[in-house]
Amino acid sequence: MATSIDRSASIKHAPVTFVANLSLLVGVGNCHVMDDIDRLIETVRFLTASARKLSDSFQDSEARVRRGFSDVGGDVEELEVRLAAIEAQLLGISDLSLSLQRERAPELPVVDGTADRVIPALNLPLETILDVYVSAPVLLEPFSRPCALSARTLNDQTDLVELEVTAHAMTWVIETADLGWLLIPRPGMLERTHQLQSLRRLFVINGGESLPAILQLLRPAVLESVVLGQKWQLVEPGILDARPDPTQVSFGERLIKIEDRLAALEQSADS
Repeated sequence: MATSIDRSASIKHAPVTFVANLSLLVGVGNCHVMDDIDRLIETVRFLTASARKLSDSFQDSEARVRRGFSDVGGDVEELEVRLAAIEAQLLGISDLSLSLQRERAPELPVVDGTADRVIPALNLPLETILDVYVSAPVLLEPFSRPCALSARTLNDQTDLVELEVTAHAMTWVIETADLGWLLIPRPGMLERTHQLQSLRRLFVINGGESLPAILQLLRPAVLESVVLGQKWQLVEPGILDARPDPTQVSFGERLIKIEDRLAALEQSADS
């Protein structure tokens, strides 16, 4: 009988025990959830702090880079100014040595701001320059710098056609107002084959089969300055005509022409 009563009591109190145990489990579960949430919050706070540190570091690095670029830019500008000053000094020395060999002062218009140079820039349009070259080329000399093909070009060490200042060269470089640097042949007679070969690297030459020849400038070559007043590169070749010099025709040819003329006179007299 007692056993049956104990079992009844146990059964009677079972729901209460189950609820209590369930409440205990729920409480424990809530504790675990709260712990997880706390850990997540701490992780988020840590990540936020890390992101702020990275952002601050990036901004500091960016500022240092900007300061570095600014410092480098200032150094580059200073070097450019110093280089320009050195080039101007070298140009003055080179031009002075050239001008000492000349007696004629500039008589043609000069570009504003270059009149105080030893060799000023020429302020004339292309058509007038061509006219002056034909009628009075000596007037162009005060504006010119003699130049020739560089050793690198002659030795095929570069694909570019380079020219550099050389005394007694057969080509002149002239700085102009609107056309930049122009290359013209030095006025005179074309007498030697090597001269013709050098000019063919700078100009398209019509004729030139027989030498000596007189050069006629149809269009100057266009150059680009590499070292101010000292070195250039060919940008566009010029055009020349090379015509045989009538005063240099051989005596044999002249005698043949005289004989032909005399024969024609004899025939007309007989008729």
